Amino acid sequence: MNVYETFSRDFEGYIFRKCEEFTNIEDLYLVEMYHYAISSGRRYRPMLVLTGWLLGKDTYNDLTIALATAIEFIHKYSLILDDYVDNDTLRRGQQTFFSKYGRDNAQALSAYLMNLFFKELNQIKAMVGSQRQLMEIDRLYEQILSDMSVGFICDLNQHSKDLRGVKKISAMQTSTLLRNSLMIGYCASQDNLSLDNSQIYQLLYDLGDRIGTVFQAYNDLEMFFGKDYQMANKGILYSDFAYNRKNILIEKVPKQVRDSRNTTELVNYINRNGLIRIVFDEILQELQRIETILSSFPERSAGTLFLNRFLLKKKSVLLSLSTKELSLFNDTSKISAI
Repeated sequence: MNVYETFSRDFEGYIFRKCEEFTNIEDLYLVEMYHYAISSGRRYRPMLVLTGWLLGKDTYNDLTIALATAIEFIHKYSLILDDYVDNDTLRRGQQTFFSKYGRDNAQALSAYLMNLFFKELNQIKAMVGSQRQLMEIDRLYEQILSDMSVGFICDLNQHSKDLRGVKKISAMQTSTLLRNSLMIGYCASQDNLSLDNSQIYQLLYDLGDRIGTVFQAYNDLEMFFGKDYQMANKGILYSDFAYNRKNILIEKVPKQVRDSRNTTELVNYINRNGLIRIVFDEILQELQRIETILSSFPERSAGTLFLNRFLLKKKSVLLSLSTKELSLFNDTSKISAI
């Protein structure tokens, strides 16, 4: 096993044991709910914590796992809340938490996950020896919670009616968590956090932001990958358009077309003007910038190798999808809020 495989095994064992309050036999259903909430996903953010850590160390320890677990609690909390508000019944083809366990349980479990986050943060504080490191780690977690909550509120209240607004909210909701996952891992790995770390710290900041841009743009494009894909993965067609939420592709469409709330007209405009190709090119440019940043990282580092694999995988996926034409939907009756 390589370091990422062993970390993944240890991380899974650790996070699944965290619902320690539910220990009585009658709590089995509550344990099931917790496990369902935290089991799905690719664990990309915990792996970014490990990646940042491996830029300063050769292997991980209990602190690395605790840092990654705290990040995952925030991420899962945000997903439950996002699906709840968007009324999405599916995520990646799997039933969303609120659609499986109900809205009341979704609210309660979200609060429980945040409780677990703060408990984990207390354990982290007990493990970090340097006061300077501790202050920086605390600041980075605080920034995640602040940016994600403000970005979510802005999105809910439709403060994203131009491309600048869309990119700002995306940076707060997506990039901050990805970027700070990297930076928390790196910061915690430094036995003597000082000005000597400033160059790589700035590189990590830029890298995390650009990874976030790629993630968000790709997520926005998924809304147009075809009827079968959307229904299998989200359970609703054109979800961002239906709920009038931010989407980088839609914001490139003239306001009068967006305001008409006519799905066929919207898709026709996107196809006619090659907007999907434009967004794909923008993503590929971000990936090229990521490649440039990675050239400054330690060549043999396991973290650098992981990021290079991410780069190659994203390029491959994007190139295979870049010629895709959007499907036309004449029947808009199934689309909520139109």
